[in-house]
Amino acid sequence: MLAALAWSRTTSRASRRPGPVTIAGQSAGSIAVGCLLACARSAGLFQQAIMQSGPASAIPVPKALRTTKMIAKSWGSRPPRGVRGGPREKVLDAQIAVFGKSSIAGGPGCDPVIDGDLLTADPKDLLRGGTAANIPLLTA
Repeated sequence: MLAALAWSRTTSRASRRPGPVTIAGQSAGSIAVGCLLACARSAGLFQQAIMQSGPASAIPVPKALRTTKMIAKSWGSRPPRGVRGGPREKVLDAQIAVFGKSSIAGGPGCDPVIDGDLLTADPKDLLRGGTAANIPLLTA
């Protein structure tokens, strides 16, 4: 997403029609927008944001690793190398098997990860601390 936003900025400047870029998302897309708002590397790539039906949220690395291990175990591989670059169908089947066993509240899922690089802390905490305070935000 960062690369796409950077490309958009470069392309609009080259066309001499620069204008404000608005990012928007609903549900998981809204979570992604919240993470982009909290990510220092996204500064200057967009000027407005819309979030609908999804909070700015991410999980810590240990939880992400547990989910990765569950997916790898379901098809007899060792994470993380066994999951990375695996056959697409096998990975998707494993995700369905793992996620189908979880509850919607607190179960494993495909969530953004607080990795210390792109997301240095919980996005909610970063936003409460003033990150992206200059970006107009519409929520629904």
